[in-house]
Amino acid sequence: MGKLRLQIRRGVNREVRRGIERAVAHLSSVFDLRHTIAVVVVPASVLGGPNGEHAIGAWDERRKRIWLAGKPPSPKDFDMPEGPLSNKEWVWTLREILCHELAHYEQWRDGREYSEEEADARAAAVDVALETEPPKTED
Repeated sequence: MGKLRLQIRRGVNREVRRGIERAVAHLSSVFDLRHTIAVVVVPASVLGGPNGEHAIGAWDERRKRIWLAGKPPSPKDFDMPEGPLSNKEWVWTLREILCHELAHYEQWRDGREYSEEEADARAAAVDVALETEPPKTED
């Protein structure tokens, strides 16, 4: 039986750290983990991909690792017309991204082709099953 092994690098905000710790503890029981998966949260607002693309989360099948950006991106990093995210909103977003990347793990584990649509659908189903709502933003 596998598990999620959380590694939060120095420089990640305390509120984000605590939120992702709770999310990882909860999601460990939701997904069928047959491997130990490292979840590495780095103090950056974006991750650089191998082809120069930007991402917030990434599944690394070779190392059995999920990378997450631990800082909210600025509006200039991505097209964010609503403006910057609060730490609370960022924790919610990271949880959704973690679900998405865990869905990619399941695709890899089962020998299926990677599908962004399938990963999005699986992540959304997990969120519905958890019966949670995103945090309210302050006006």
